[in-house]
Amino acid sequence: MSAEDVVKSVGRVFAILELFDRRRDGLTATEVERALDWPKSSTLALLKSMVTLGYLSFDRIERRYSPTIRVARLGDWIDGADERRDLDALVEDCAAMTGQTVTISCENDLRMQFLLVEAGSRPLRMNINPGLKGPLFQSNMGRVALSTKSDAAIARLAERVNRRASLLGERVDDLDEVLAHVGRIREDGFSAGYGRFIPHIGVLSWPLQRQPTAPVLVLSIGGPIDEVSASEREIAKLIPALLESHGFPAKGVPGDWSREPRHGR
Repeated sequence: MSAEDVVKSVGRVFAILELFDRRRDGLTATEVERALDWPKSSTLALLKSMVTLGYLSFDRIERRYSPTIRVARLGDWIDGADERRDLDALVEDCAAMTGQTVTISCENDLRMQFLLVEAGSRPLRMNINPGLKGPLFQSNMGRVALSTKSDAAIARLAERVNRRASLLGERVDDLDEVLAHVGRIREDGFSAGYGRFIPHIGVLSWPLQRQPTAPVLVLSIGGPIDEVSASEREIAKLIPALLESHGFPAKGVPGDWSREPRHGR
C-alpha cells in the first residue's frame, strides 16, 4: 500500500467517525456508503476493520454499526467530565471496593468485547486486555447483554450464532435454558456466573444504559471463584447504589437473599 493510500484510508476513517457524530445513531454499511459516496467494497472493509479494532460495534440483526466507548475515550484528556469520565470513575470505584478486576464490555458482531479494564489489586486476579472478545451466549457478560433484548431477538441471535458456530467457537444447543437465565437476570438486575467463560473465574455483571437508544454496556467484576462467590451477596447489595451515584440507573435490586445464589454457573 502506498503512502497516498494510507493517508486516504486515514481520512476515510475520520470521515466515518464524523458521519456518526452528525447522525447520532447507528448506521448500516449501505447508509455509510451512500452518505459518503464511496465504493461498497472499501466502505465495508473499513467498517469491518474498525469493528475488529473495537472502535465500532456491529449489530448483526439490525445490520447497523455504532461507535463504542473506545471512540469516546480518545479525547478524554481534552474534554470535560461526561459519561466516559463517569464510567472510568465507576470502574475505579468498583475495583477499589472489591479488589477484583472490573471491566466494561459490549456486544460486537455476535461476540462480547472488553472495552475498559481495571486490574484487581488481589494477588490472584482475572487478567483481561481491552479489545479481547468472548462468547455472547456462553459468558456471563453476554447473558446480561442478552437480557436487555426481547426473547424473539435472542432467538434470532441464537440462529445466527449457530450458523457461524465453527467461526465463533460456540453454539446454542439449549435456547430454553438461555431464556430462563435471562429471565432471572431481568428480575434481579444482575447475574453471577462461575467458570462459564474463563475456568476458575467467577463474574458478577450488570447492564449499563443511560438512555433507551444508547448501546448497552456491561459492568463486570471478576476474580477467583471462591473469592467472588463468598462476597457475591455483599457486592450485589452495594452495586445498585454505586451505579446510581455515578448516574447509571440500576435495572433491578436483588430481593430475597435468604435463597442460595441461583445464577448461571
